[in-house]
Amino acid sequence: MNTPHTSLHLHAGQVITLPASAGDHWLLVLQGRIWLTQSGDADDHFLHAGQRLLLGNHARVVLEADGGKAAACVLQQAWLPAAQGSAAVAGA
Repeated sequence: MNTPHTSLHLHAGQVITLPASAGDHWLLVLQGRIWLTQSGDADDHFLHAGQRLLLGNHARVVLEADGGKAAACVLQQAWLPAAQGSAAVAGA
């Protein structure tokens, strides 16, 4: 079975804007550190490799590789369990 996802590879300082999409999605950081902000969320987030964040339904997301190369993937919510007590989970 294939896992529906989008792979993201960023160079140091590169900024990417993700289009708003229906349904909740997870951003899972695979390498490096990513700064992220999204519509409907007053907080900025810094995520390291192994951490994930639940992206809001129809949220416009802007992310940047912070300090070096970074890699992440965006997965549909059904492919990862909900975070327990926090939107970002270390060691995911």
